[in-house]
Amino acid sequence: MTPINIIIVDDHPIVLSGLLKMLEGHSRVRLLATYRDAASLLAGMGSHQPDVLLVDVQMPVMDGEALVKILTKQYPDVKLLVFSNFDQSYTVHRMFAAGAKGYLLKGADKMTIIEAVETVHAGKNYLDATMREESLGELLGASRQAITLTLREQEVLDLLAKDFTTKEIARTLFLSERTIDNHRSNLLLKLGARSVAGLVRKSMQMGLIN
Repeated sequence: MTPINIIIVDDHPIVLSGLLKMLEGHSRVRLLATYRDAASLLAGMGSHQPDVLLVDVQMPVMDGEALVKILTKQYPDVKLLVFSNFDQSYTVHRMFAAGAKGYLLKGADKMTIIEAVETVHAGKNYLDATMREESLGELLGASRQAITLTLREQEVLDLLAKDFTTKEIARTLFLSERTIDNHRSNLLLKLGARSVAGLVRKSMQMGLIN
């Protein structure tokens, strides 16, 4: 059986190292290359012919959602499998809407990763088993409330809900504190809140955070 050619895009060395060890020598997959960011991947795509791409959500400069949109347009035959720590349904919905075929949580074991790769390679949608209490059909077809957040705004909102400071959020997302302030201001405006506490409360009521 011909192995499935894959490329991994993730800016975390530990994650890449773990994936390499798990997938090394497996008969069903052939790892063509790994990249640490979207720009490097896009520059190198012409040198490879992958069947499946494993894409992280949170990356510096260009996030996973923006990358998936570009790849979907430029390489429509390549299946995109998101590999992320984020388990919020809103983030999952946005990635599927951008063109991803599957969504897998980091921490998945070797056989689960292989199963996900095989599923999306076959043209089917895949959703991590821990998230299947919300049906895949609902995630693919759900229309959210009128509030539309960018993926970066969603990440900032999630961290604000965990009581992170501006400095901590900036460090976590590899952004400047000024950028985080701008995202927070946009969130307050979009949700009609006057404080971070009010923002978090409204976000929970609207299902934007768990």
